[in-house]
Amino acid sequence: MGSEQFSLIFSVVCCCISVISAIVAGAYGLEAHKDFQEFKKAEAEKKRAKELRNFINDLQKR
Repeated sequence: MGSEQFSLIFSVVCCCISVISAIVAGAYGLEAHKDFQEFKKAEAEKKRAKELRNFINDLQKR
């Protein structure tokens, strides 16, 4: 096997590794985005619940 063939094979292997790494990173990024969206939704629900509790407490004080 000549050095040109070795160089070509090495380049193809590196390219495949890069593509696989990009796919894996994208999958992790998508999962992190979903988790962040769920976190934001939960925080918004907690805020609404707190506002509702405060509103009810204000009504009870009157």
